[in-house]
Amino acid sequence: MIVVDAGATLAWLFGEHDPIDWLAERLTNDRLIVPALWRLEVVNAILKNERRKLISEEQGSRFLRDLDAIAVEAVEPPASRTLGNSRCLPGHIS
Repeated sequence: MIVVDAGATLAWLFGEHDPIDWLAERLTNDRLIVPALWRLEVVNAILKNERRKLISEEQGSRFLRDLDAIAVEAVEPPASRTLGNSRCLPGHIS
């Protein structure tokens, strides 16, 4: 199992190494786990960098196509870490 967040994914995009080759070598026996908001965070960062002209639209699109080719499992945070848990809301301190 390999756990990756949006920050690590974006480092691949803007880094010197080809993440797709690296992942392909490791995912033959492992699976890639990402936080539930991973894709939204990655797409948002790519769009921001396209608007700032740091990457081209083609570069962003190519990277997203490469990521789509990798099987990922998105996982939700544990319930105790979300605002849905009443112990985390103001006035519910125990």
